[in-house]
Amino acid sequence: LPDDPDERIDYVWPHLPNLRGTVQFDWMMGISEVFLDIPRGDWFSKPKSEIISRAQKVIQNKDYEKRVWERSNVKQVYLTNQFDEDLSTVKDDRLVPCLRTDDLVFNADSAKSIARLDKLTGLKTGESLKNWRAALTKIFDTFREKKMGYAAVGLPPSFIVMETTDDRIEPLLKKLAAGEMRDAQAKRLWASFAIEEITRQCQRVKTPYCLMAGADRGVYEQGVPSGQDLFRCDSHLRGYDWLLNKYPEVRFPFMVVSDT
Repeated sequence: LPDDPDERIDYVWPHLPNLRGTVQFDWMMGISEVFLDIPRGDWFSKPKSEIISRAQKVIQNKDYEKRVWERSNVKQVYLTNQFDEDLSTVKDDRLVPCLRTDDLVFNADSAKSIARLDKLTGLKTGESLKNWRAALTKIFDTFREKKMGYAAVGLPPSFIVMETTDDRIEPLLKKLAAGEMRDAQAKRLWASFAIEEITRQCQRVKTPYCLMAGADRGVYEQGVPSGQDLFRCDSHLRGYDWLLNKYPEVRFPFMVVSDT
């Protein structure tokens, strides 16, 4: 889709009739009726320019945000924030920062997490586990100051969190920093290490660690963003029992996604 809003509207508009059977379209029509005061029938009987003008007039009204909060009766919104995201703009107490940890766990190589950690903390996190752990502590302290809701991670099907040792992980950190960690088993070992370290931080700052299991990422390579995953039916709590038993003080909200 084009980045420019006007170009995006022009691109999507001709396809609206073909989207009428989707729940996403129904959501958009609900927003149109409840928040924009535009009946859904107008989308197919009025000119595009008129619909856009009416919508923008409502959205740009200074009371629009207040109106959305009141009409939706939403008390809080739990955000999804990356570890190096600027939280200084989150000034509304109803917006609760939540740390998504996938880029530290499973995407550490492709997401260039070491370089991002270095930039964020000023530490050379690829040189030692001590530095990497210190950077993680800084991240959790920042999120705690912003009254974080929880940390979260998306887990692949049949993943097993295994016990690790520093002497096994230190070489992996060096490979990760050098962009050389391509072995699947090494990535799983790193993921287990990172999950436990994040769990320890959750224990320290007393925040839940939300585990979301079952999404096989990147299966449909030509899919749209957020449409590349395969949801499988073989996900269960076995594989996390070691972690859950070792850290009984940490709350683990657990979600299993499946093909149903």
